[in-house]
Amino acid sequence: MNVISIQDNSRIQAEFVLRSPEIDGTDGSISEFLRRVGEVAPVIAPRQVHACNIISVTDENFAEYTLPNVIDCDGIFLRTNRAVATLRFADCAPVLLYPDENFARDCNFAVLLHSGFKGTVLNISGKAVAEVLEFAGENALENLNVWLGASIAQKNYPRDLDEWTQRALGNFSPENVIISGGKYYFDIRNEIRNQFLRSGILPERIFVSDMDTFSDHRCYSYRNGDKFNRMILRVKLS
Repeated sequence: MNVISIQDNSRIQAEFVLRSPEIDGTDGSISEFLRRVGEVAPVIAPRQVHACNIISVTDENFAEYTLPNVIDCDGIFLRTNRAVATLRFADCAPVLLYPDENFARDCNFAVLLHSGFKGTVLNISGKAVAEVLEFAGENALENLNVWLGASIAQKNYPRDLDEWTQRALGNFSPENVIISGGKYYFDIRNEIRNQFLRSGILPERIFVSDMDTFSDHRCYSYRNGDKFNRMILRVKLS
């Protein structure tokens, strides 16, 4: 299996599954992928709707959110080790927000985000930080890490002028927008990074992948023809 592991915190088991035989032919079905890899824990696999709703999953309510139940959302605030959280990607940015190991000893959690164009316009990243601080306290801010994985590069993401493009032109930092040939090119990953910086995350704690899903053969890309198969961000708390 072609996997990127996020291993700097032993209290969080996190991996991003790229193009792999275990995913090929599943048509984006998390259930089929889980069957192939032998996952036995309860699994959260929401229906991602390109919005900014974040569900909070705890010891008390996890059964409400695990398969076969499917909830509409684009973020999972995971606060229990009794379930595995998953999100799917094929150009949109996978984001993982989590505390460092020292902070996690007393307050362990992880926030998974699906931040595509619309989610970035709606600032789902800033909303996630606000929800973490409400839960863990303001002193958590300097202990938060961000992992921002493979997503479509600005040069490969042209958009026409529509309602969401107009909203983005009002929300994105000017340096993250290029207008050329009547098309609008948005740097989604750098805008997400800026959103975390504006939320108070320390720059040295933000990792941004340079993998372009459109041109990197290790990735699935909706804009480059992968209409169904999806990469998977999978996270479990220890």
